[in-house]
Amino acid sequence: MAEFSKLVITDTGRALLAKMIAGSGNIRFTKVSTSSTAYEEAQLQGLAFLAGEKQTSLISKVTRTNETAIEVEAAFTNTDLTEGYHMRALGLYAVDPDEGEILYAVATELSGCCYMPAYNGVTLSGILLTLVTTVGNAESVSLEVTPAGIATLKDVQTVQADIQTVKAQLGEHTVGSDVPENAIFSNMVGATETAAGQAGYVPAPAAGAQEKYLRGDGTWQPAMETLADIRANTQGGYAAGALALKEALGTVLEQTLVAGDTTLTFTNDAITDDSMIDVYTDPFCNGLTSAAQDGNTLTLTFDARENDVQVKVKVG
Repeated sequence: MAEFSKLVITDTGRALLAKMIAGSGNIRFTKVSTSSTAYEEAQLQGLAFLAGEKQTSLISKVTRTNETAIEVEAAFTNTDLTEGYHMRALGLYAVDPDEGEILYAVATELSGCCYMPAYNGVTLSGILLTLVTTVGNAESVSLEVTPAGIATLKDVQTVQADIQTVKAQLGEHTVGSDVPENAIFSNMVGATETAAGQAGYVPAPAAGAQEKYLRGDGTWQPAMETLADIRANTQGGYAAGALALKEALGTVLEQTLVAGDTTLTFTNDAITDDSMIDVYTDPFCNGLTSAAQDGNTLTLTFDARENDVQVKVKVG
């Protein structure tokens, strides 16, 4: 298994670092090269170039790992190799604003076991390198990479993980068909008296809320299940409001229609041949079958009821 030493920053790399610290520019890493030349560690700092360079790879990714360290990724394959070689040194290159491209740092292979074979037309060999180097200020390092850089296996795995995350969020939906192109994937915000709501994820209903409906304020509310519920919420409220208004404008007579009875008689001087008469029941009862007025007497006939019903007569 290949084993590389730590990256040693060269003298030209140190000069670039000094310029960066002085505010003369940023560091932009450009490429990684391999060499078959064996160097002693003491030689690395003084190198201006790698002797015996065999391959060069554009950088695939540059990442800040902390305030002073940078992680650089590059990949090598034997696709264009006609002759194999031992990979004994690695060189990391960067751009100096005054000198152009320079050898920034070098590492040596320590095991002697890193061999890149020639391509035989059948078996493709490759190596992914992750180089970590220290810089004076990681914020002053450009993260831009050349688009032609090879996507590494790590890059592909990262993209695959992102895709799986998106799939988990979208399920089997397809953007542009059953999911609108401008769909918003955030929590729904309910409307208020003064502010419009916002589209988003519908809040999940709790167990036992299968009969509820989602209201405009973003909450699940019980639905009216029967005609009686609807009647109680509409007719009851309407009748109560209408009756209150009419009571203020006329004479109101009230009696109880006892369960089982069918007839009520109202007698009052306000009842005349010219009277406008309204009949109200509480709870709401549509069982009135006839009404007869004779002088000051009004007789109401109802269907027989199982419960008592309060009957009000407004004479105006």
